[in-house]
Amino acid sequence: MKHTRLSVSFVGLLAAIAALSCGEAQAQEFPVVTSVETNYVGLGFGVMPDYVGSDEYTFGVLPAFRYEFGNHRNVELVGNYLSANLIDHDVIRFGPAFRYRFGRDDVDDSFVDDLPDISDTVEGGLMLSGTWILGNDPRERFTIGTDTLWDLGKEHEGFVGTVYGRYWTPVSEAIGLGLMGNIQYGDDNYTETYFNVTPAGSAASGLPTFTADGGLNSFSLTPMMAFHINQNWHVSAGLRYVRLTGDSEDSPIVDPRGDADQFIGGVGLIYTWGMKAHSQ
Repeated sequence: MKHTRLSVSFVGLLAAIAALSCGEAQAQEFPVVTSVETNYVGLGFGVMPDYVGSDEYTFGVLPAFRYEFGNHRNVELVGNYLSANLIDHDVIRFGPAFRYRFGRDDVDDSFVDDLPDISDTVEGGLMLSGTWILGNDPRERFTIGTDTLWDLGKEHEGFVGTVYGRYWTPVSEAIGLGLMGNIQYGDDNYTETYFNVTPAGSAASGLPTFTADGGLNSFSLTPMMAFHINQNWHVSAGLRYVRLTGDSEDSPIVDPRGDADQFIGGVGLIYTWGMKAHSQ
């Protein structure tokens, strides 16, 4: 997907999110809120860093889709993340997962743009999560989950693992609020691909050489909101704060050329059918 590139400050980013809300996301994702135990289709609009570690932002449009094909079993697409639950269980979800990871080319920063391009790739693996309803209202729920994804496109030839937690609670019949947090681990191959500056790259860009080791490379917090217009139509919004850590934070493409503090925001419109929707 080709993005329209736009350089904005953090203040400009918040203004863009506010404007979208008044009219709702590695490789990056919009934090678009979706429903559970129902079929849905939706579209999200938002802003994200120009590349992982950038301090400039770009607009993007990403889809959302979910289809139930049995008791609790489903296939779900949220942005660039596709998963399928193959387990018929009230709490546990387990199955394959895939992420389309965007590469790095034609970025606005002239120094980083002189580094070798990184192609888009697809990562695949397994996901596992559990969701517990905490009260009489099924919209009040807590989820913990994890996934481990390996590069299938042989671009970084590594793996990325994520652990996350998510809490949703209704504040009225029409509005639900949520908070999600996660931590991400990338192995040496992943981290070297996206954050190294090789001698050849240094000569081309003027950036200092840098070798990045794998490890915990980011954590994030995402406040979210879902507004239920009626039983079928819903609006969702979220703003994700991502903090790069470890060698990812220390890379010259981040310090001094970018920013370890990353923001991803979006607003989405969702249509549901097949069952009364609840916030997840």
